[in-house]
Amino acid sequence: MAALLEQLDYELEIACVIGTEGSDTSREDARRHIFGWTIWNDMSARDTQARELPLGMGPSKAKDWDGSNILGSCIATPDELDGFDAEMILRVNGERRTRARSSSMHHSFADLIAYASQDTMLRPGEVIGSGTAPGGAGVESGRFLAEGDLIEMEITGIGVLRNRVGTKPA
Repeated sequence: MAALLEQLDYELEIACVIGTEGSDTSREDARRHIFGWTIWNDMSARDTQARELPLGMGPSKAKDWDGSNILGSCIATPDELDGFDAEMILRVNGERRTRARSSSMHHSFADLIAYASQDTMLRPGEVIGSGTAPGGAGVESGRFLAEGDLIEMEITGIGVLRNRVGTKPA
């Protein structure tokens, strides 16, 4: 899996944790199903992704390996944070790479929950990611991660999720 580090990328996302089960949820009713909010570093191996997508595999190993899909550092409840309009900041090695708001995402959480629950029961504990915040991925600027880089994702009202890129496997 050493190739994963050739074009290793971060993706700044806010995620909601489902607290109340439901299916076929309307956009208007989506908020009542949210238990809380957390930060999601949806790591991506872009070189692996480029090989997988033409084969129709989807982003399989490009999104799923030991150390990917990092959540944390805590869960903020809806009375503590309006995740529909939260400030999101991304820094790599102390350099700010983006500052965005969850309200500027392509799809709202009302849309995401309504879509995800079509003919499907969403259950407590399930996590739904927002998709990448504007400017929240290195692929947008062609700047990928290197061994030792420190990624800091901050969402006001939640805190800071810090990850350091590990060493290449032997």
